[in-house]
Amino acid sequence: MTLAGIIYHVFPEAAANKAAKIHFWLHNIGLPIMMIALAFVVLGYEQLVAFTAIGGTLTVIAVLFFVYNVLKNVK
Repeated sequence: MTLAGIIYHVFPEAAANKAAKIHFWLHNIGLPIMMIALAFVVLGYEQLVAFTAIGGTLTVIAVLFFVYNVLKNVK
């Protein structure tokens, strides 16, 4: 998220489009879901593995949106 913040600050045109907003929301929803579920899985709640996978998938999709946005808008 630090790298995204720096790039969005230095290149405001990259931050002002729909891909940036999708990246922001998916990352900020997916990462806490993944981390909280992972903490519970480590504590022995194996039934929350699905939430870890869902949160991880959302986070990976968010990173892909970020990469797409950087390749398209940062020159």
